[in-house]
Amino acid sequence: MGRRNRAVKSTQAVKARRIDQEWRTGIYARLSCENNNLEDDRSLVNQVEYDREYINRHPTMKLVDEYVDNGHTGTNFERPEFMRLMEDLKSGRVNCIVVKDLSRFGRNYLETGYYLEKIFPYLNIRFIAINDHYDSMDAATRDNLVVPIKNLVNEMYSRDISRKITSTMRMKEKKGEIWYGAAPYGYLRDEQAPFHMVVDDDTAPYVKLMFTWALQDMSYGEIAFRLNEIGAETPLQRMDRLGSLRADTKRNKDHWGATTVKGILNSPVYIGDTFYNRTRQSVIEGIKGHRTAREDWFVIPDTHEALVSRENFSRLTEILAKRKQKQIDKQEKTSGLRAETPDVLNGLFYCSDCGQRMYYCRDIRKGEVRRCDYYCSGFRYGREQSHCKKIEFPDRLIRTLVLDQIRLQVQAACRVFELSKEMKKTDVSRKTREKLEAKIADLNQKLLVLSTKRHRLYEDFADGVLTEEDYRDFKARYDSQFHQRTDELMEAEKELEAVKQTIQPEPEWTELVEKIGKTGKLTYEIAHEMVSRVEIGSDMVLRVTFRHKDWMQELAEMEARLL
Repeated sequence: MGRRNRAVKSTQAVKARRIDQEWRTGIYARLSCENNNLEDDRSLVNQVEYDREYINRHPTMKLVDEYVDNGHTGTNFERPEFMRLMEDLKSGRVNCIVVKDLSRFGRNYLETGYYLEKIFPYLNIRFIAINDHYDSMDAATRDNLVVPIKNLVNEMYSRDISRKITSTMRMKEKKGEIWYGAAPYGYLRDEQAPFHMVVDDDTAPYVKLMFTWALQDMSYGEIAFRLNEIGAETPLQRMDRLGSLRADTKRNKDHWGATTVKGILNSPVYIGDTFYNRTRQSVIEGIKGHRTAREDWFVIPDTHEALVSRENFSRLTEILAKRKQKQIDKQEKTSGLRAETPDVLNGLFYCSDCGQRMYYCRDIRKGEVRRCDYYCSGFRYGREQSHCKKIEFPDRLIRTLVLDQIRLQVQAACRVFELSKEMKKTDVSRKTREKLEAKIADLNQKLLVLSTKRHRLYEDFADGVLTEEDYRDFKARYDSQFHQRTDELMEAEKELEAVKQTIQPEPEWTELVEKIGKTGKLTYEIAHEMVSRVEIGSDMVLRVTFRHKDWMQELAEMEARLL
């Protein structure tokens, strides 16, 4: 028996395409994080412009979207814009990718090769690396040994530059000649001297107040409450004022919380020293970001003006350590009671007025839990601008209401399964199916005619029968009709599939329904399997968002089709 060619299967999909068809093209550009700003944002602009010019020179390519990852390593593919690109490839929105060169796509030899040789052919995607003269539609470049060699060289280059930059950074850190991120709250960058901080007169008084209150043994929450009461500028508000706050930040910038206060009071930067290597991360070595031990820090003393004396900072460190130990002891003492009253909605419950999480509080006295309540963080930290300062709900009430909503979903789902079986047997279902099948056949015929017209149109343009202006005008018209018919076809096929299929519960769903039936209360497991978010506010309306489809809505739509 002759040897079988294993490569045929992976390239069959690509061979089925024509190079003169319309290519819905996406540009991918990337600026590496390993270069430590040796490249600037102009590199990204140049990459995108270079790719645009290439697309403009090819009439069969239509630019759909641009995907730009700024400051992301090429050694892995966990990049936000790349992941968005993959979603568009899977949905069919994009079927062609253009990059400036292979190194912009990725520097991991194995993963890059897997995408080029397996994933993209399977998804029927065309991939073009302009400077490397690589086009997956061209067998000569697709099967060229130069491509895997270049991928290997790109990975070796990435490792080499990472080692060199890390060594340089360590040297600069020890000399105090490097700066990471924005200046800490209470300080500003010195415009006259690089790598030096000066006191921020607007926010430094609040830092001093925090240390004064903390030395009086006030809790983090009480300090946050006071800062909100006096209207102290928050760290995020300060960043916004200085123009360094990211526009897409999702954190609430207008209020102080205990976590923010804790971070400032535990930071030794306020005694006038600069600390490096407090966290470590290595993309090349696969080391995730983590805090390093204090003995591994690089300390450069007296680099800027202190906002708290060393004696007071040392005394506060002792106070905070004792408070932490006291809290640990208390938690250990009440661990049994806490286990008996778990927060089943932990991470799911939010205030609908301000969007902040609802906190769970146990009233433990004399060795027993008197009551458990949820309350908004706005109430806890006393924000004047908040409308939810008095929002507080008993845990038992919330659990009962959420469980009722879950049971309604289960009942609706069971009814949907029953109706689905009944609908499949009726004449109405048969007539609907025949009507949809006829519509799909008609749309397929229209798409075939439009596809033939578009192919002939390109041939006329290539033969010089049509000018480029006429070609683009006719092409836009045909494309619009083609996309409209395609959308109609997809919708009709979706409806037909819904009519054909009997909706059956998945095994996981059946198991979950059994759990709900056996228990008379809401458990952590059930809540987190069924619910993604719970909200309640001053309007006293409970809103539950489920992880699965909304079976109540599904039931309403199914009953409407039966009428």
